[in-house]
Order: sequence, then C-alpha cells, then structure tokens
Amino acid sequence: MGLAPLTHVLFKNFLRFNPKNPEWFNRDRFVLSNGHGCMLQYVMLHLYGYPYSIDDLKNFRKLHSKTPGHPEAELPGIEVTTGPLGQGISNAVGLAIAQKHLGARYNTPEASVVEGFTYTIAGDGCLMEGVASEAASLAGHLQLGNLIAFYDDNHITIDGDIKVAFTEDVLMRFESYGWHTLTVENGDSDLQAIHDAIVEAKKVTDKPTLIKITTTIGFGSKIQGTHGVHGAPLKADDIVAIKEKWGFDPSKSFDVPQEIYDLFAKTAAKGAAEEQEWNALFEQYKAQNPEKGAELQRRINKELPADFEKLLPTYSPSDPAVASRKLSEIVLSKIFDGIPELIGGSADLTGSNLTRTSDSVDFQPPSSGLGDYTGRYIRYGVREHAMGAILNGLAAFGGIIPYAGTFLNFISYAAGALRLSALSQHQVIWVGTHDSIGLGEDGPTHQPIETLAHFRAIPNLQVWRPADGNETSAAYYQSLVSKHNPSVIALTRQNLPQLEGSSIEKARKGGYTLVEVENPDLIFVATGSEVSISVDAAKLLKTQGVNAAVVSLPDWFTFEKQSEEYKLSVFPDGAPIISVEVMTTLGWDKYSHEQIGINTFGASGPYKDVYKYFGFTPEAIAEKATKVVEFYKGSTVKSPLKKALFRLLPVFGLVSRRSFSRFTPRRNSATPGAGGRPDIDFTQYDKITEGRASIIVPKENKVFYNPIQQFNRDISVLGIRAWSQLFEAEARNQRYVPANPSEPYIDVIEALSASGLRAVRYGLEIPRVRSVLANDFSESAVDAIQRNVTFCGVEDTVHAHEGDASMTMYKHRGRNVHVVDLDPYGSATPFMDAAVQAVRDDGLLLVTCTDLGVLAGNGYPEKCFAQYGGTTVWSDACHESALRLVLNMVAASAARYGRAIEPMLSLSVDFYVRLFIRIKTSPRQVKENASKSMVVYHCRGCGSSVHQPLGKCDASDQKYGYARGPLAPENCDHCGTPHHIAGPLWAGPIHNDAFIDKMLEIEDSDDFDPAIYTTAPRIKGMLTMARDELKDVPFYFSVQQRAAVIKASSPPHRAMVSALCNAGYRVSGTHAHAGCLKTDAPYSFIWAVYRRWLADMHNGTVSHNLKAGAPGATIVRDLAAKVDAAAADDKVPEISFADHPRALELEQMRKSKFVRYQQNPQKNWGPRPRAISISKQM
Repeated sequence: MGLAPLTHVLFKNFLRFNPKNPEWFNRDRFVLSNGHGCMLQYVMLHLYGYPYSIDDLKNFRKLHSKTPGHPEAELPGIEVTTGPLGQGISNAVGLAIAQKHLGARYNTPEASVVEGFTYTIAGDGCLMEGVASEAASLAGHLQLGNLIAFYDDNHITIDGDIKVAFTEDVLMRFESYGWHTLTVENGDSDLQAIHDAIVEAKKVTDKPTLIKITTTIGFGSKIQGTHGVHGAPLKADDIVAIKEKWGFDPSKSFDVPQEIYDLFAKTAAKGAAEEQEWNALFEQYKAQNPEKGAELQRRINKELPADFEKLLPTYSPSDPAVASRKLSEIVLSKIFDGIPELIGGSADLTGSNLTRTSDSVDFQPPSSGLGDYTGRYIRYGVREHAMGAILNGLAAFGGIIPYAGTFLNFISYAAGALRLSALSQHQVIWVGTHDSIGLGEDGPTHQPIETLAHFRAIPNLQVWRPADGNETSAAYYQSLVSKHNPSVIALTRQNLPQLEGSSIEKARKGGYTLVEVENPDLIFVATGSEVSISVDAAKLLKTQGVNAAVVSLPDWFTFEKQSEEYKLSVFPDGAPIISVEVMTTLGWDKYSHEQIGINTFGASGPYKDVYKYFGFTPEAIAEKATKVVEFYKGSTVKSPLKKALFRLLPVFGLVSRRSFSRFTPRRNSATPGAGGRPDIDFTQYDKITEGRASIIVPKENKVFYNPIQQFNRDISVLGIRAWSQLFEAEARNQRYVPANPSEPYIDVIEALSASGLRAVRYGLEIPRVRSVLANDFSESAVDAIQRNVTFCGVEDTVHAHEGDASMTMYKHRGRNVHVVDLDPYGSATPFMDAAVQAVRDDGLLLVTCTDLGVLAGNGYPEKCFAQYGGTTVWSDACHESALRLVLNMVAASAARYGRAIEPMLSLSVDFYVRLFIRIKTSPRQVKENASKSMVVYHCRGCGSSVHQPLGKCDASDQKYGYARGPLAPENCDHCGTPHHIAGPLWAGPIHNDAFIDKMLEIEDSDDFDPAIYTTAPRIKGMLTMARDELKDVPFYFSVQQRAAVIKASSPPHRAMVSALCNAGYRVSGTHAHAGCLKTDAPYSFIWAVYRRWLADMHNGTVSHNLKAGAPGATIVRDLAAKVDAAAADDKVPEISFADHPRALELEQMRKSKFVRYQQNPQKNWGPRPRAISISKQM
C-alpha cells in the first residue's frame, strides 16, 4: 500500500512495456526485489491487461494459482524470481549490464534497437543483505546509468523498527559506490516529487541512481507504520475503513470501476504502439545490417549458431594429459568467437579458472580505459554471491548465455543465487575449478567435500564433473543446448589422461560404460579425476582374475533423463557396483552398492600425497574392490536402480514442479483389482472402452464423455503417428531422435484434458511417447484423469496436472514439447499464444474449435471478430471459411514469435473444426504471411467470390510488398448484388499431401485394427477426399445451389466437371461437403457453363419464377446473346459437356461411397453443455 503511488507513477509514465506481448525484447525491465510485496505487482499487471484475472488475484498464495506468494519468472510480466532479499536488486544489475552490452554491440548511429532502463524496488531488508552490497558496488564501478533503484525506506522489518539493527546512512554508502542519489520525502502521496525524481535520474547517464523514497507501510490502515502489517492480512473493520477513506464502496470486494480499466488501457495501448514502432525499426535495421540483424534475431529466438558443436574439440588416448580446467579453457577458446552470446567472467580468479580467452575484451565503462561495453568478459572482483545473482539477470534478459568461474568450493558462497537459477530455469554456466582434494596445498578450507552432494540435490541443476577432454566438451555442449537448466562444471587443477572409450556422444547421456567387460564381477562408477584411477584399478584386478567394468557418470541430472532401459544397461543386475569419488559418499547409494569416498574434511599437502593418504590410488581401490567381490560372491545382486520407487515421474521437464499425483483410490475391499488397479464400484461408475483404453466415468456425469468425438481422438492418434514418422525421417531432426527405435522421446501436452481419455490413449497407442502431460484447471477433472491413468496402468507415461492451460504451456516454452493438443469447449483462441510458444520446431499443434455457429458466418460477425480477429460470411463454402479463419488466427499468433505454420490437415467435422499444424521458427516464412492472408468479397446473391491477398511475396528473391486492390467492385460483376467482405482468412494450402499419404499408409496397416479404431472407415473416407482436394484453391461451390440461383435444374456433376476440365481447368471434390466442387476456373466461366447448360438443356427457356432484378435474372438476362458472345470470344474456352476422364474419376469416387459421416451413436448427439464437477467418490 505504501508503494502504490511509486508503482503507479512508474508504470504509467516511464516504464515501456506491452501487456499483449510480455516478452517484447526492447521493453524496460522492472524487478520487485522486496518480493513479499508482489500483490501490488499482480494488481498492476491485472489493471494493465496482462493475463491475470480478478479470480487470479483472489487466489493469491493459493496452490497452483498464477499469483504465488513471491514473484516467479515463469509468469507473464515477471522478469526474475525474487523473494530471498537482495537477489532482485542484484539481478537488476545483471539486466542493466545486458542492456548496456547488447546496445553497444548492435546499435548503430541510425538505429538503437536495444535500449531502455532497468528499474528495481528494494526495501530495507534487501539493502541489509551482503549480496546487494556486492552487486551495488560493482554497478557503481561499471557506471550503469541505465539502472534506477528505488529504496523503499519504510523503517519496518519483521522484528520491528529498523533502528534495532540498521542505522547506517544508506545514501552515503551508495554514493561511495559511485551511485547518483536522490530523495523523495513523502512517498505516500507526493506523486509529482516521485515523477520529478525519476526524470532527474534518467538524465544521469554515467552512474546508476538510487532514489530513497520514504513511505509508510500499510499506508491508510489503522496499523500503518508498524510491523504488524508486514505479511499479515488486515482485519475486516480496517478494510471497510480504508475503502471508505479512499471513496470506495465498502460492500464491494475486488470491484474495479470501468474508468480505471480505461485509464490503464491507454498506457497499455501506448506500449503496444511503441512495440510496433520498434518492430518496424528492427525490420529496417535487419535490412540495412543483414549480418548483425540476423545474429541478434537468432539470439532473441534463443537459437544457437548452426553446427556450433563442430567447434568442440575432441581427443584420443594418445593426446597428452591435461587438467580439466585447461580443457575448459580450450573449449572456450574454440567456441567463444562462434557463439557471441557467451559472456564470461570470474570472481578475481581469472588466472586460476582459465575463463578468459586470449582475445577477450573486458566489459568496462569506456571512460576507464580498461575496456568498453561491447566487452564480453566481466571482472566481478571477490563477489561470488553478486556474481551468481548478476548471472541470473544476464540470462533473464535474453540473448545472452553467461558463464563465470571461481573455485568450486566458493560457489557455495553463491548458493542462494544458484538455487534461484535452478528454480527460475536460467541458462547459467558455473565454471568451478580446483574441484577436490586435488588442489593440494591450499588445504581443507578450499577443498570441496559436501559441495557436489549439495548441488546435486538442487532440482533442475546440471552438475558436470568431466573425466577427460571429450567429457569436458560434452559438458559444455549440454550446458549450451539446455535452455532451461543452469549448469555447474567441476574441473580439476591436476592433469587428467585422455581416456580410451570416451566420446562426446557417449558423455552427453550423463553416464555411460567406459570400460566394458563380458560378465563383470564388479563395476566401478566414478566421476572426474577418479575415473582414470578406477580404470587403473580395473587393470590391476584383471591380473588377479577379477573382471571389472568402469562407468563414468559425469552428470547425474542428464543421466536421469535417459530411458529406463539405457540406465539399466549401464547399471545392470549381476555384479556389485562401487562408487569412487573424492568427496562425501552421500547420495551415491542411488547408483552403487558400496561407496568409496571422503566423509571428513580434506588435508593440506601435495595433491598426490593427499590422494594417497585418503586411499585414492589404483592399488588401494583394487584392494577394497576384492573385499567387495568376496562379500557379494554367491549372492543374487540386483541393480541399485531397482527400488520400489524407481519408476518415478520423468525428469526431462514436461512434468513441472507443480505437477502431482493427487488421487488415492478408495478400495471396496482389501483385494486390489487385476494388475494392481483399484476395484471400482460400478454402481457409481460406468466403464467406457475406446481405442485401446478403458476409462471410468461417473454415472451422473456422462456429459464428460461424448462418443461422437471418437473420430476426433482416433484421427488424432493416427495424425501424431504420421507426424512422428515424418519427423524421424527428416535429416535435420535426426539428432533429436534416439538412435534406438524403441526408445521413447515424444513429449505431449494435452492442455484441456477433462476425463483424460485422450491423454491415456496417446500414452497407450502412439509408439515412442515418453510423456503425456494431462492438464486441467478443474480439481475434479484432475481427480478423474488420475483415476483413469491409474485404472489403465499408464502412470509411467501419463501425468495428471492441475493448472491453468495457458500457464502450463507458457511454463514449457523452449522445452522441446513435440505435440500440443488443444481441444476446448468452444474457441481455442484464448490458449493460442501459449500453445504456439510451447511447441518445439517442427512439432505438431492440434487444434479443435467447436463454436462453428460463430465460425461459419451464421450472423455473429461481432462475436467472430472478437474471438478470431476476422469474420466469415455464410456461403456454400462457409465450413472451409471457418477452417481458414482459425488457421489465420494461429498464423498471426505464431508470427509474433518469429514462428510460421504449415497446415498438415484441416478438417471440418460434424460440429467442429480439427487442425493438424506443424510449427517452425522461420522469420523468413513469417514475412510471407501477408501473401498467405486474404480478404474475400462474397456475393450473397449468386455465391461468387473474389479473393484479395493482403500482401505480395516473391519467395525466391525474398522480396515482399504491398498488394494492390481492390480486386472486386462494390457490386458483383455477375449479378449486381453488393459484396460482403470476409477475412482476413488463411489463403495458403490447408493440407499436406505427404502427411495425408503417411496417415493413409498407417491406416491401411495391420496395427490400425478397425475392430479397435471403429471410425477407421470414416477416417479413410475423409483422408481420401482431403488428399484429392485441390490444395491451392480456396473454397468450393455447390452445383445444385448455383443452379437454384437461376431457377434451373442442376447439371449432373459429371457434366459440370467435364465442362470445366475440357476447358483446361482443374477440378476436385472436397472433404467438407459431398455435393460440392473445387475448381480454379473463374466464376465468369462457371456462370458461362450454367448459361450454356440452360441454353442446351432447357432450349434457352428461363424460369418464370425468376423475378426481375433477382441475382439469377441478371445472370441469365439476354441468355442467347451471352451464350453466343462466349462462343465467339477467343479468350473464353470452349464449353463442352463431353465426358472428361477426370469427371469419370470423380464419379467413380462418388460411387465408392466413402464414409464421411459417423453413424449416430445415440439420439440427440452433438455438442453438449459444459461438464459439472465430477464426483470424487470411488
């Protein structure tokens, strides 16, 4: 409450942002460092139009809400995760460095494409924290004039008035750091003073600014200015008094007057306009600076340079032994120039960490003479904690992959920042050298013992400890391609030999068998410097008749992502496993039966002496190993991986940290059902079998299952199978597909899962599915999903998740989700922004929209435009118009993120549309969107149409321009009726032949059994018609309906097709309507055919039912003269009704009677009302 005036002034008058695109790259950054005040930020985001509803505000601090108790970076409008005090202001320093660096690298005198300010609010508690002092000191040294911090001086902490612990002069401290300081005496109500202070701060460009704002915590309440208002809800009578004081109706809660929304909308509109201006500027910049522009665009898209992995060095056993910190330096020297987004640094240990390449430029203020802002190496000084927090800010900004070095043991100084890296999914790389007792003489103060166990326990953190050069290259490779994981790379001071059997490819799995033997008596598993010791110990054991294999396990986190089969191949049954690592043995029982490690502190001395003292020599290890072999001799030895809970939820990221299994079945007896399933009380539930799945639904809520949608689910299974085979065959995707054809890799999100039937079917019926995230916002729906997952026994693959559909997809941006399926009740538009970002490149997006009454031009243009950004008009082809309207909406949503769509199959089915769309990142193809969008001039009189593209494109020369128009007059050329305009609609192809061919191939195979897939005949019919359909011709017409316009009998299809084909035009049917035709013939010729038909078959007799002035009357007026004129016109093809082979082919297809409509499964089938809450009873 005390910060509301400051936040209002800042957001309204200074901060540049666009709520419609929270990820706009050139926005200003705002960080709420005192994150416990996040409700204020959520309110601001709601008022400005970010995707936060009033209900979201009501759910503050509730489980799975969009408004958690502290800001989290995965939420729209939140730049960084804050909560631990001091982290946010330190992150802000990183954000400001990123702005400075990217601006210096890419801005030109003609165009500043990266600019702006970073603003942060910090409280008394933040500025007490050491990390904030470290970061502020560095910010002052670096002269970050684009950083403005607000010190919320409210004099209160949880313990009470700050005078009990904090009496320093903060402004003097910051002035000594090199900051510009300002003061606002009355932050509670003096908005002008706040405004003026920010204006003044922005004028100072060579120093960061701290504005001290004196506020009153809980301003306006009865307990304002006391620690009692800190984090505690106000009492009811106090809330009433506050509302009355500020002129609000005390009887209303969460009530925002419309004029407030209107006021904030003006600022939001200004931000949207600023982004549009920047987009135009950036396009111009890329045209004028093609190399820089392409590089910056690639970095914004978070894409690594093509084939960067070819830069990584490889090694053979004949290469010399080298310390892995030196191997790290070699990697950096090879890749640094080729990956310009790498920004390095060290905490005053550059010469020891070897993190600076020889040609690096330091990031320093130009006036210092030590470097400039284009520099890519940061001297952090002895400030490990600030370094970690600044790394997070650099990563959060985008376009930068930061790395930094210190001794491994001293990363512990930055544990708070490291934990937030993992929680926030920041791609940060820590280079931790001197990784063990191998550093020798510095002794136990510097020697890590517990450190790796601590780091390995942090979720979402890669902890690499490479054993040689190939493994070091692999560690960097995985750290660079893992966009949502921080990494720690632990490196030695002492030399390590290059190992026989190692490779980058093997090490990328996180663990592999380095030394293989047949029927091993023993398996060593080791990391880093102990791998070569274990290899030598295995050689000694061989001389004693003991066969020992050796496993290198450089990263547990990456290893856990591998399939169960692979992990068990590395740690099989049959032999005892011994872990060897010169650190604590804590955690190693996960992979080994026995552990050799150090559970005390280290010692000072030459490293070889220290290793020998602690028993880490080949001889000592071999001696212990013989005792282990003897102990287990004659015993049945199972892999340590085989524990009761081995088959846990996958680690690869699809199951977020908020996913959970909430369902505990209530059994009717003490005896479980077959296969471990719960016994079900079928007096309350019905069992429904569809495809290869069986689910149970409450008898009182059968609305939750609609049998007519089985076609949708069957064809979706078939479509994903076809997509996966095409995906696997394409060369550019092969590196993303496991070489083992039985190894799962496909990750699916079903964002609106309801009963979970579709998700369960995907888990059972699609080969190589690794995980299906079945999400629903309803608690009862998630209960149903989990119940059905348990009932079908697919817990390893299908995971129930309760959450907002869009937020669930937003959280999985960049996580290589292969398939996203949207099947909502109504329109899919509200979820599209998240969906197009969640799908990986070349992934598949499946979309259903059931509001066909709106989509098909049934008289709701205002509703249609509100939902889809366009309108349709009722016509013969209104169902295809619906498809094209949705496709255009998807294309527009994807284009905002430089992504293009390729429709693979677009079907109008029953009461909905179903789309299969491939998504890829391609700024070039996005530029073609205008030429693939059109408006359509529909004549409501005669049914003719004219298509007007919205842009022109020469794709071969990559030239784009404005379309010319209009192509149609106000009134129809054929009948004189005024045109109605529809659009914008998708003008490109709506099907892909290769995709349909693959679907038909699978449908015709033995494993697509019609007895299981009971809609297979209809699928074949729909696909066959779609395959034959003209791909580049929008819309079809009804032969009978056009004849009805002129009140004449309809020409047979055979005759109409023959006339069109004989004239040289192409003709096909359409999947959407059995009695309609598609053709590239113009309507002028189509009407000429009808007039000729009327003249030949009706002796030129015009129906007396045609009223004068009617559309049909205008078309056939002066019939004989028009027919003769057409025959005499060389530009009009000859009209002949003689049988054409294509007409006979289409007639044969019609006689084949392909099944296009599903037989009614029950009376009154069709769209149903929304499901009520599902009963939780079992």
